[in-house]
Amino acid sequence: MSSSLRKVTLALMLVVILGSFAAVGWAKLKDNWRSTKSDQGQYLALGLAIREGTALTDGNRHPLYPALLALFAEREWAYFTKAKMLTLAIALLGLVAIYWMGHRMFGQDVALLTALLLSVGYEFRRHSWMVMCEVLFIILFFAAWYFTVKGFSKGRCSADHRSLPLDLQSATSKNVVYRYWILAGVFAGLAQLTKGSGQLFAIAFLLSSLLLYGRRALTQKGVWTFIGCYLVVTSVLMAYNYREYGNPLYNFNTTHAMWLDDWEDSYVASPQELPTLTSYWQNHSPGDIVAREREGSGEAWLVLILALIPAHSWYMRDFLYSGTGLVTLLVGAVGLGYLFRERLSLYWKGNRERIVFSLVLFILFWVLITWYACVTPEPRLLLPLGPIFYVFLAEGLCGLGRWVGFRLAGVEGRLIPTAYAAFYIGLALWVLSLSGEATQKNPSANPFELDRLRNAYRDGILAWLSEEAQNGGTVMYGPSHSLPTWKYNDLFTFFPIPNRVTWAKLSTYMEGHAIKYALLDGETVSRRQSLFQGYFQALGEEKVDILALPGHWELIFASEEIPCQYCIFRVNGLGPDERWRVAVGCSFDQEVRLMGYSLQTDQVESGQVDLALYWQVLRPPATRYDVLLKIINTSYKVWGQQSEPLPGPFLPLEWVKPGQIIKDRREIELLPATPPGSYSIEVHVYSPSAERWLEPEEGCDILLGPVQVSRREPPAVEDLDLDHPIGAVLGGRVRLLGYNIESGFRPGDGIHLTLFWQCLAEMEQDYTVFTHLVDGEGRIWGQKDNPPVDGLYPTTEWEVGEIVRDQYDLVIPSEAPPGQYHLKVGMYLAETGERLRMVRGDEPLLENVVTLPPFQVHR
Repeated sequence: MSSSLRKVTLALMLVVILGSFAAVGWAKLKDNWRSTKSDQGQYLALGLAIREGTALTDGNRHPLYPALLALFAEREWAYFTKAKMLTLAIALLGLVAIYWMGHRMFGQDVALLTALLLSVGYEFRRHSWMVMCEVLFIILFFAAWYFTVKGFSKGRCSADHRSLPLDLQSATSKNVVYRYWILAGVFAGLAQLTKGSGQLFAIAFLLSSLLLYGRRALTQKGVWTFIGCYLVVTSVLMAYNYREYGNPLYNFNTTHAMWLDDWEDSYVASPQELPTLTSYWQNHSPGDIVAREREGSGEAWLVLILALIPAHSWYMRDFLYSGTGLVTLLVGAVGLGYLFRERLSLYWKGNRERIVFSLVLFILFWVLITWYACVTPEPRLLLPLGPIFYVFLAEGLCGLGRWVGFRLAGVEGRLIPTAYAAFYIGLALWVLSLSGEATQKNPSANPFELDRLRNAYRDGILAWLSEEAQNGGTVMYGPSHSLPTWKYNDLFTFFPIPNRVTWAKLSTYMEGHAIKYALLDGETVSRRQSLFQGYFQALGEEKVDILALPGHWELIFASEEIPCQYCIFRVNGLGPDERWRVAVGCSFDQEVRLMGYSLQTDQVESGQVDLALYWQVLRPPATRYDVLLKIINTSYKVWGQQSEPLPGPFLPLEWVKPGQIIKDRREIELLPATPPGSYSIEVHVYSPSAERWLEPEEGCDILLGPVQVSRREPPAVEDLDLDHPIGAVLGGRVRLLGYNIESGFRPGDGIHLTLFWQCLAEMEQDYTVFTHLVDGEGRIWGQKDNPPVDGLYPTTEWEVGEIVRDQYDLVIPSEAPPGQYHLKVGMYLAETGERLRMVRGDEPLLENVVTLPPFQVHR
């Protein structure tokens, strides 16, 4: 095959690799909609913290990747979508960068195979569309390895040139070598800024320097150049860690997590309970340590397989993890080693530094994963070794291909080029087959819209809580992390439920953190079964059934009813800093006591009165009470009312204990066109079991408030609850829009009349409204004359365009005979008795009176 055709073939193959990877990534990016899966939520939260200037690291995740997220961080779902796109872009650029470095160091074939193997690796693919640092870490780690190997290789310039990397055959100047050490230190530092396990690279470098240089390591300028550049790059993180944690090298995983026996033990009531190296050695025998390493070795082998196998190669995973597969692999490796022992000997001589450094890296990671496997056997821990392993594997495959080609050199001349092309065509078809299924799913769906819609339900849970606790607070939630807490951590502080605690210790924990709310789901309850036994039962990991309520826990929200997917409780009835602002202390027939209340504001501008009532249950309730709240003025007219059960619908009656305090949040809508002024809230309690209204104890004031209702924008006429429109104009100053009327229309019954006025012009005089009850012969049987709103809102205070609701109560006399009656309405000036001239349309009204349609009074 000609050189140009070979280059074209390899270039096309690279395009296929990148295109397939991008297509799969774009499709899988849309499938990854749970922002809290794995550590995604923590990275999103750290990105927000960096943008808001509140943190550089959370003590576990390092800042470089979150700093990139901070460039566009916001508390919206678009942030999550953009973060996934950023990771995918980093992965694509990383494949190109690894190909470029491999091409310069090992040649085009090795570079292409390395990029291909990495692109189809299951774990690399999976993390390429997640909001996590792994992909960035892999790329920086490989770049650090590449330049470190370049630096170490300077001593091999006199070795057999056939075993040297291609671009080192002419690069022998010291300036070039120092450049490699500078870049190696910089990229190693950047890897450390990305992930805590980047420290292993620096440790491997120091150990390899000692192995390769011996005592001369301390005199090597390249070694000090690497160390200096590494320290400069990581200095910001080390300074921050020293200030925040008292240790420049602090990382939660290395300081605490790796000394855990189980990951659940990381959820502690106090940080002082977390294990350290010292406490671990004090509490474990040498036999425990050996047993842990032996058990971890089996887990580590599986982790290694998962970290390196191609996507969907589960048959390969099962085979390699089996005893047969391991024996086959070892026998094959020994056989190939023996067959190519001479070539391997030459390879060792020409690449000793690279092999030593890579082996040291592998051993360090292997020791780490065997120790850490019992805590969290995560394949991503070994991902940084992936590209390095693939380089050696690609070199072996290419070497094997050259050996086969050399053996077949005397056969048909076109066989080798044909086989070469067929090999890459086969690889291309394999790569395309891996991407076929993924690219058929949601090909044109908008990822921004998908993320928003798919997360709407879980987002709504925390949105509801933010409405309930408008000033924020502390929430006990976790170890489950299925809710997008990163969107709300500016409003709430979330504390997980500790492991291995009693109720007494949990109560102390909650009091110490001033917990206001507890949020439970199936996963949390299943992971804390011993704690919640007798109170809550997990139905799988999806729902929670409530068997009984712990003392002073009040259920205030249950998604999808009970059993609930998410249950929210108000803890201790009242939060530690929550008290009613106004004490009442009024009991209703010794069944419930209104302890007090709090108004959100005593100046109402929104048309809605928000308040919280605090009730104490005095005896076990037989049924739910109905609590009726009425907004009234000084003449006891009702301007809005609301009725809700007590306790609320989420709290079963059998859980209500005497002495328990229940917070009862209410929102009372004012009637449309309620005039501005001072109002009170009247409280009534009805007992359905007794079929009567409960009487407040003597001397109780059941009027809450006052609240001041401000003048608001007038409602549209069509939005009024107006039953009978009229449209009469009085003196060009006022329009009577219409009226509502309520009555039983029998002698002795009351008539409740509501008039709706609209101010057309400013009025300099106070007018009086008259309402007369008149029979068919014109005799007056009842009347009410007073300024509007019982004199509380005179016409001189009205503004042009304002609509005023005006209520009147008349009584049909008990002696009134049956027959036809009607109401007459108008306005006059009290000083002179002169009525305002009234017209409807262009027609003047007789006697300047609006006569409402007649009604029949019956016995």
